[in-house]
Amino acid sequence: MTKVTSSPDVLELEEVRSRKLRSPIEDTQSAKLSQTYENSGFVNDRTDTGSGVIITTNLPESDNKNDNGHADDDDDDNDDQKDNVGFEKLTGDGDKVGLVVLKVRDRLVRLIAKRKKIVVYALKVLCLIGFIIYFAFVNTKKYGTPAFPIDGNIFSGNAGFALFILVVFAVFIVLWEKFLGNAADRAHDYLIKSIRSTISGRRFIELLYRFSWVGHILVFLAVALYIGLTVRRGSNYVSLIGVFTLIILGTLGSKYPHRIRWQTIFYSFIIQFLLAAIVIRLEVGFQFFDFLGKEVSKFISNAEAGAVFVFGESYEDHFYVFKVGAIQLEIFLFIGFSPKVTSIIIFLGSVINMLYYLGVMQYVIGKIAWLMQKCLNTTAAESMNAAANIFVGMSEAPLMIMPLVPTMTTSELHAVLVGGFATMAGSVLATFIFFGVPANHLIAASVMAAPGALGFAKLLLPETHKSKTSWETVKNVPLPDQHNVIDALMTGAGNALKICGYLIANLIAFISVLRFLDVTIAWFFSLVHYPEVNFQYILGLLFYPFALIIGIPLKDCLLASKLIGIKVSLNEFIAYQELGKIRGLRDQWIADNTFPLYLNGTIPLPPNTQMLWNDSSVVILTYALCGFANFGSMGIALATLGVFAPQRRRALIKIAPRALIGGNMVSLMTASIAGLLYEPRAVVESVEKLNTTLFS
Repeated sequence: MTKVTSSPDVLELEEVRSRKLRSPIEDTQSAKLSQTYENSGFVNDRTDTGSGVIITTNLPESDNKNDNGHADDDDDDNDDQKDNVGFEKLTGDGDKVGLVVLKVRDRLVRLIAKRKKIVVYALKVLCLIGFIIYFAFVNTKKYGTPAFPIDGNIFSGNAGFALFILVVFAVFIVLWEKFLGNAADRAHDYLIKSIRSTISGRRFIELLYRFSWVGHILVFLAVALYIGLTVRRGSNYVSLIGVFTLIILGTLGSKYPHRIRWQTIFYSFIIQFLLAAIVIRLEVGFQFFDFLGKEVSKFISNAEAGAVFVFGESYEDHFYVFKVGAIQLEIFLFIGFSPKVTSIIIFLGSVINMLYYLGVMQYVIGKIAWLMQKCLNTTAAESMNAAANIFVGMSEAPLMIMPLVPTMTTSELHAVLVGGFATMAGSVLATFIFFGVPANHLIAASVMAAPGALGFAKLLLPETHKSKTSWETVKNVPLPDQHNVIDALMTGAGNALKICGYLIANLIAFISVLRFLDVTIAWFFSLVHYPEVNFQYILGLLFYPFALIIGIPLKDCLLASKLIGIKVSLNEFIAYQELGKIRGLRDQWIADNTFPLYLNGTIPLPPNTQMLWNDSSVVILTYALCGFANFGSMGIALATLGVFAPQRRRALIKIAPRALIGGNMVSLMTASIAGLLYEPRAVVESVEKLNTTLFS
């Protein structure tokens, strides 16, 4: 703070001179502006003391603490004093040799600070030269693994090619951020200005907006033409009934049907259809998503090291805190929340928080948000969550948008919940493949569910408020308030540990209540000699018409609806386990040439044996059962997001049932599209070969 005392006569003389040069209006305006524009960084207080005027000025803090160039030294001393408050400081100057070392080090640090840019560039050049030498050695047959030629599957078994693709991608990103992106923006702006500068150009843009519906119709006709030319089995077209029925039901059940953005809904299903065609019909599509799933699983498996260190080598045989007796809860906890999976949550939470601290997640979210906004007009956070759900679970994906959750609208939170319910973690897929579930269709189902989740989320609960998680908002997300990378890792791990506790508590509550409903309903029906009727059975009957319209043959509908009911009431693990048993028995009968005899009734089915008689039923159910849309998962989702945003817990509880319905509708829509496109001759490889390859 600075105080300046001056004579009133001098000030009066200056004011008279200034009034001669300015009009009264200009004088008033300049007086106001002087407090804002000219001295925006200062706060002035003018006090008349009688003998003079005291002008008090609050000066902004300078980056340099003194003029001697020892700002860093003073900062270090101040930090040392703050960190050792309450302790008496040692006297004396210290060792003379140490003082010499200290002076030399300080001069060296100041020299580097003055030439910081040169030092940074020099380090970057050295790192670049070292990587070029490494890359050259990698691409030689004698010392490394060359990128070319490519052998067999381009995504697996070709490490040199994978490194080559990563290098090309990294170079492209750098060039785009430094040069190409700005050039493209300038070219785009110039083109738009040139078009709008002419009357004909403005008319052309108006015509494009006015007749944009023509483009949408052309896209629809292209999809319809593809279906008409490639679908050979007439029974596949039954699945079209499921597609349109689900859209109609979603519209009727929408909370704000007048706010539905039909372009978002339409293109989310179009992208879902294209992904289905790529993954189901094209070999390269399946190989690509299979590769992504494996790599994500490898990354997640790093959490095993921490789990083994804390819980021991046999950690997979134990639960997180305790062991329970109920077999259904036991199975659910084993798959969902064993020490292995809690370790995964802690591992991902710490890594993602570190990436937020470094600014990496903001960049990734921003790019995905920009792409999704162009294609679907969805926001950054919900788009990133939908993409992450393809590879990680419903409790891990929200970690990637953790700082944004408190500021998300109710519609965005609904989209996050639907995305978690509709998709399946890559780490869980291997378990279901081990049961005998077709690997290619399982991977396709998880990929297809991501855009479908956004479509049904915006259909059931459209956006009614302006989002705060747009492209620009996400790009400017403040970095976490942590001191360094280690602090970021520790903070992320601590936050994830809270999630684990909430998950287990909510899981026990939900599963126990469902068990009570099962026992109670079964007791009532046992009085009329139907003890097999329980909550799961009733849900199976409710899903019977849906099993019919998604394309499952009539003879298999009852069993299919029961499996869907098991998935909703308990979890997808038990449902897939039953499906795997049925498929294994079916393959065994086909290998023994006894399947036709069972089919026509020549050989009766063994007691308590269930069978799906049509091959398409197994495939369609693989898609219908995909996802975490069950009552237990609702508790998991509420616990996870409740930790991130306690102030939004009330809104989350209100929209969770609607999101659960939306997640199941996404699975049924995915099954309908798969039933429409499925052709036995279109399968790229035999399922047996695929499963053998995945576990070899």
